[in-house]
Amino acid sequence: LTRSGLRVHTSQADAYDDEVWVLYGARTPVILRLEQDSRYSFLSEALVCGSDGLISDIMFGSLVDTVRNNEAEVQDITIV
Repeated sequence: LTRSGLRVHTSQADAYDDEVWVLYGARTPVILRLEQDSRYSFLSEALVCGSDGLISDIMFGSLVDTVRNNEAEVQDITIV
């Protein structure tokens, strides 16, 4: 579960501090693990669902509008 109550399904056994990211150009959200500073390792793709079990709008690009409205943070990171 995310802090906001979304359910995240992955193909890996992810750890508590792993993070769900939406990357430019990616077809699905992904699970990344912070290694140090802004360097992350890729773990898996993710399926994000609401607390009701239905597929979340995040899977259909809703975060693009959130970024356009300056309601979400955009970061440059390195995946190792």
